[in-house]
Amino acid sequence: MTPQEIVDSAINDYGRKTFYGLLSGGKDSMSVCHYVADNFPDLFKGVLFCDTTIGLQETQDFVKDECQRLGWKLYIRKPPRMSFPEWVKKFGFPKVTGHSMIMRIIKYAAMKKFAYEKADLGEDPCFVGGARRKESIRRMGNMAEPIYHDGRVWFCNPFIDMGTIEVYEYLTEHHLKKSPAYTNLHISGDCLCGSFASNFEAGMIRAFYPEIHEQLLELEEYLKDKNIKSDYKKWGKGGGVTQALDQTTLDILICGECSVNTQ
Repeated sequence: MTPQEIVDSAINDYGRKTFYGLLSGGKDSMSVCHYVADNFPDLFKGVLFCDTTIGLQETQDFVKDECQRLGWKLYIRKPPRMSFPEWVKKFGFPKVTGHSMIMRIIKYAAMKKFAYEKADLGEDPCFVGGARRKESIRRMGNMAEPIYHDGRVWFCNPFIDMGTIEVYEYLTEHHLKKSPAYTNLHISGDCLCGSFASNFEAGMIRAFYPEIHEQLLELEEYLKDKNIKSDYKKWGKGGGVTQALDQTTLDILICGECSVNTQ
């Protein structure tokens, strides 16, 4: 199905009358939100940014600036029940097998509450997501349908069959930007829960985002003596931020040209 056919189906086959983009600041969400805003301006009502309580402030600032530039109404919501630090202090850091659960806590719960609020106002809302079949499981999970719903919460993914090159071509053609966190972390930076993170990523956070590194260090320190399995006391899949790559190693990995022997 083409993007046009997917949105048309959401409208005509499933009765969706208003659309809200799920904006993280990444290339996929920026491009697909723009597509719906540009092609369905009467039905596009704005974007929702989920403040996961473990994201980069620069990503949230970027989203605010871009929404103002593009004329999109921006809604920001935090987890309604439990923040990321509160979750970690109770259960430990999420791992790959717990990614779905932590996403429900720090992202989906806010989406659901927002959708219910709009439905209670008489709307038939649908979230516009940037999930694609060809992208990494890191973001995709098992979401592989162009249109689906969870009770009263509806989603559509107009770019689900697009390739990465096509998405970048769309960004370039429409002069769209992506979160500055891509330069350092290669992700949007809206969520650093660490479920899939490597030790290298821990080092990158230490080097470029010391405030988040410090927050994660404090959580690791808090868990040190708690009755929680040792694997869950460390952020990410490696040794946690406590054992993040030192700066010398980072220099070698990031700026390899500087280490070339020219003598």
